[in-house]
Amino acid sequence: MNLNEWVMRDGVVVRATGRVLVIDRAMWFERPSPRAMPLIHPRSAPHAGRYALRAHAVDIHRLDRREDYPGGVVEGWTTLTATWRHGELHAHAQDPAPTPDGEPNRWTSPPCPPPAAGWPAAPVKDCTVPVNLLTSPPRQEEWAELTITQITQFHPHPTQPVLVVAAEDPGHAERALRPAFGASLCVVASRYRRQDIDAAQSRLRQELSARRWPITSTGRSAGDDGQPTVSAQFAWIESEIARWAATLPDGLLDADVWLTPTTT
Repeated sequence: MNLNEWVMRDGVVVRATGRVLVIDRAMWFERPSPRAMPLIHPRSAPHAGRYALRAHAVDIHRLDRREDYPGGVVEGWTTLTATWRHGELHAHAQDPAPTPDGEPNRWTSPPCPPPAAGWPAAPVKDCTVPVNLLTSPPRQEEWAELTITQITQFHPHPTQPVLVVAAEDPGHAERALRPAFGASLCVVASRYRRQDIDAAQSRLRQELSARRWPITSTGRSAGDDGQPTVSAQFAWIESEIARWAATLPDGLLDADVWLTPTTT
């Protein structure tokens, strides 16, 4: 994966939506993270996270959802266009934070052609709740024997669950799984080897634990074609990350980067 164009360098102009904090008269800007509903009111004053960046020239009177706390702490959200200099952001445009969109379901079109009679429908009480085939998926210890690299449940319709399996030996996996899942099974050849997936995931976990790279989370997922991906949320991209990403098979890394150079 080519992340070179996203590497932060002095003079790069970036645009991002995030949380602004003013603490002891210092201003910080960081990636917003999901926040549980507070159990205590009033809430205690928030703290800047590990990858919060010092920000300059932000108008706190234009923050969305602004809250003021004792001690002069201010919290709010905004969209900034700013220049990166020595690891700090110097804002020159500020816009309202957009309303977050709901996460779309990208697993709706299985990568196999449907059976002649169409994908089977499973009986359900509530057709608005997707049927779940993963109540009895192949056990994790079976993955290696069946050369499975990813299992994803697709839903062409909420009542039509399709188990999509990516495997290094798709014929072997299909012969083993077809009796259990019938026409609701779709097996595809894995684009990636288990050893490459495991190595990429291991490296990301190491860097997350060591806090050498600005990673906020990492895990496993699947593309909209059912192929395995190793996902990671980055606050921004550094040169070492881009060099490592370039060594990975194309498409394996699903990078969600908060702070990226603007294209306008």
